[in-house]
Amino acid sequence: RLQDPLAEVGQTNFLLPYHGENDKDLQRLLARLYGQACPALRFVAPHCASAHRMAARRRVGFLSRHFFGHSVGAWFSGLIDRLASDGVIDPVLITVGAVEPAALRRTFPSVRTHLNLPFDLGRARELVAELKLDILMYADIGMDPLSYFLAFSRLAPVQCAMWGHPVTSGIPNIDYFVSSSLLEPDGAAAHYSETLISLDALPAYIERPALPAVPKGRPALGLPENKRLYVCPTMLQKLHPDFAHAIAGILRRDPEAEVILFEDSRFPHWHAMVLERLSATIPDVAHRVRFLPWLSADDLMGMLMTADVVLDTFHFGAATTTFLVLATGTPIVTLPAEFARGRATLGCYRKIGVMDCVASTPHEYVELAVGIASNKDHHDRLRVRILERCGALYRDPDLVSQMTRMLMSLDKR
Repeated sequence: RLQDPLAEVGQTNFLLPYHGENDKDLQRLLARLYGQACPALRFVAPHCASAHRMAARRRVGFLSRHFFGHSVGAWFSGLIDRLASDGVIDPVLITVGAVEPAALRRTFPSVRTHLNLPFDLGRARELVAELKLDILMYADIGMDPLSYFLAFSRLAPVQCAMWGHPVTSGIPNIDYFVSSSLLEPDGAAAHYSETLISLDALPAYIERPALPAVPKGRPALGLPENKRLYVCPTMLQKLHPDFAHAIAGILRRDPEAEVILFEDSRFPHWHAMVLERLSATIPDVAHRVRFLPWLSADDLMGMLMTADVVLDTFHFGAATTTFLVLATGTPIVTLPAEFARGRATLGCYRKIGVMDCVASTPHEYVELAVGIASNKDHHDRLRVRILERCGALYRDPDLVSQMTRMLMSLDKR
């Protein structure tokens, strides 16, 4: 029996996708295990148990614990509010945990209906069922125990997963996964237990970040002025062992290089573990990997502006961070992965038509990074092109229109 998944289960299988393999079968097996062990998870809302006629103005719930102060909110909060202001659909915001009223009004001024869920699975199911939604959009299945286990229920005739956590859920009652053709590789449908929907727009409605008026230079950030800096502003769980070979290749090819990584404020011992691993696997160059504390927003933007090149990790790459990097114009080198979770930077480059920083092999990744960092004229030309075109990435109206059409066309499978 599950009443409070946060207390009783705690950790979802959130870290599973970072190993770089196809998770679909494992996700399905885990969902089957939970479904058999706890039959109450397969709750069906009364309006879903019988024929339900979709409203002319469809009522669409958007559910997450992470709409505030999180990358999920950066991707979707503006989209949800824009859908509400357009008035074609009737969005319902469904949050989990404490929400400050001022933050709610500031972030979602056009949303008229808001439901805040308790950490009680049974009660949360009942409250969502009472909304009689036509469609329920889960922003980030797998990032939070309550929303993960809610997704086992049938709370709307159509239920979808969004790109807040870019991995298939494996849950039978999730009908569709909403992604983008700019991100997905050929044959991507085989990566999902859901039916894949690939929009032609990037699945993110992100504000263009402001650049600091007076960005800190390298000395103020504690960085050397006489080195070429390859900055990798990522969470440490993305540092797959394969990526260490790319770091080593860059440091061996460029004797003036330093690779900059960042500590994890939640798990302060993680960077020591990474350093230990690098010292064992690439001992000749590990001393040129520098860790910094995670920076404030302005200092991070200043760091990105002073970097010679930014490194995208593989097999799980940057996403929100790429939107920050490209706003500064600094080139970010990427090696697109087999799965969408390692292809967000590729999607951004496809959107703006700049493909110079996209590698096809690990060796080419190293060559591109060193070539850009060590050739100032090439670097500066790339930076100008990125700055000229990157505006297309932010608050994209194409996403709003495509999402609206999709929501108005979806029917129960």
